[in-house]
Amino acid sequence: MKIIIVARNLFFLPRIQNAATPHGHIVQQTESLDRFNQEYDQNDTALVLIDLEEDPDLWLHIVGQIRADKKRRPRLVAYGPHSDTTSQETAQEAGCDTVLTKGEFSRDLVELIASSS
Repeated sequence: MKIIIVARNLFFLPRIQNAATPHGHIVQQTESLDRFNQEYDQNDTALVLIDLEEDPDLWLHIVGQIRADKKRRPRLVAYGPHSDTTSQETAQEAGCDTVLTKGEFSRDLVELIASSS
């Protein structure tokens, strides 16, 4: 299965890869809608991780697109700065399954990936 990360900031990428590999997941980072669609269209996405510091137009479009897809239902997890409560509320209202601060994301990453296997 695949994990897609919607982020330009690659700080968490090595941690995500280290947590995903033992579960057999492939990790793909995207920072554009075209690249996201290329990865998502392969039908094997289990988890989408969204950095809320990314362009809101991009991640809101992606969340809406996934929610409109009646055939697939990957888990959507958004994470961002603890001080950005507006983006966190927007992500929750848009339909993300889980919205975390970066600290919570870092702490819970292994469990999030394991539960998506």
